Amino acid sequence: MDTQTVERAGGTRTDEQSVDVPRHDRGWLRERIDGRWALAVGLAWFVLFQVGAAVQPQSSHEEPAIGVVISLVMWALIATMAVGLAMQRRWGLGAALAAGVFLSAAVIACPTTGHHSFGAWWFGQVACAAALVGVSAYALQRAPHVARADSVRD
Repeated sequence: MDTQTVERAGGTRTDEQSVDVPRHDRGWLRERIDGRWALAVGLAWFVLFQVGAAVQPQSSHEEPAIGVVISLVMWALIATMAVGLAMQRRWGLGAALAAGVFLSAAVIACPTTGHHSFGAWWFGQVACAAALVGVSAYALQRAPHVARADSVRD
């Protein structure tokens, strides 16, 4: 933290410490992240998505239009996440978080629209979706910035 001198009304001067505010801008999203974080998030998505799909029973009803829209957006975000994580960019983690939110919406919409009947399997899917949102949000905030080796000048 830096100390700065601030002049108050009446001519008094005080020293204050500035607070480090986390960046949440385009530059922050373009930052390179450690490949281990990208790999961990990618593996979490691969495993938990498969577990969630495995516990879901077969449906005898058509998928409603809202389910199709949610699924299309979710799959587009998963593709964006894959590209971003492969490039080791923070925006890949942002796409993972957004995909987790849409996955959660799909999990909630599934029994509420009548596509599947409500059952114990649903709690497993909710747990997987919540875990993916949590992992993605944690990684988005905590993944350290990594400088490119070829951008360092001697």
